[in-house]
Amino acid sequence: MGEVTKYVADAILAERKKQIRLGTYEMMRTTIPTLKEFSEEYLDYVKNVKKKRSWEKDKVMLRHINSFFNNKTPALNLKENNNIILQPIVS
Repeated sequence: MGEVTKYVADAILAERKKQIRLGTYEMMRTTIPTLKEFSEEYLDYVKNVKKKRSWEKDKVMLRHINSFFNNKTPALNLKENNNIILQPIVS
């Protein structure tokens, strides 16, 4: 690709943000885990890898979040003011 200047990088970033806002950006084709699957993997990581002492608090927090989203894959909703809002996918 050659040398990338700050100007070129900023232009690419602006284009990506525009595509994301418009919903036309093609992300890598991966399967998105459910919140429950992610929670289990996260808790295993913080408990056994990071050795985080407050992992039980995380477990309680994630239980409440999982019950709110009813074990579905949440959708990221990017608003124009750049706030990210998680919304449950209605099936």
